[in-house]
Amino acid sequence: MARPQLRSVSVEQIVQTDLVTVPASATVATISQTMASEDVGTVVVVDDGAPLGIITDRDLALALAEGTDVAGRQAGQFVDGTLQTGSTEMSVFDALERMQSAGIRRLPIVDENNAIRGIVALDDVLVLLGEKLQAATEIIRIQSPRL
Repeated sequence: MARPQLRSVSVEQIVQTDLVTVPASATVATISQTMASEDVGTVVVVDDGAPLGIITDRDLALALAEGTDVAGRQAGQFVDGTLQTGSTEMSVFDALERMQSAGIRRLPIVDENNAIRGIVALDDVLVLLGEKLQAATEIIRIQSPRL
């Protein structure tokens, strides 16, 4: 017998819309400067408003570890064309399943025209679940004073 699911929460309720994007032609030097100035560890590579991929500070560190000069490499060289995306209509659980099956921690959210609208990170999902668990804990604490 299938277990009942928790009430679905829409991705729209947790999507982060203040994401940082770079064009596919941006160099690693530009990406690094952008990450530093925007105080982020992730940028979304876009072409004409559509997401092509994600570059993280970890990606840059691993590229540097290869020992080659990467400062001039372009963002488009870091993406492989297999980007997973989601929509604001999907539930948080659907987004989490998509992240799990793809082995990713960030899911770009696009509209019906494939234009980037935001991003949902695993951290966002965990914060939401933590808040819901804390609310449930408070109910138990109130009803069971011995705890």
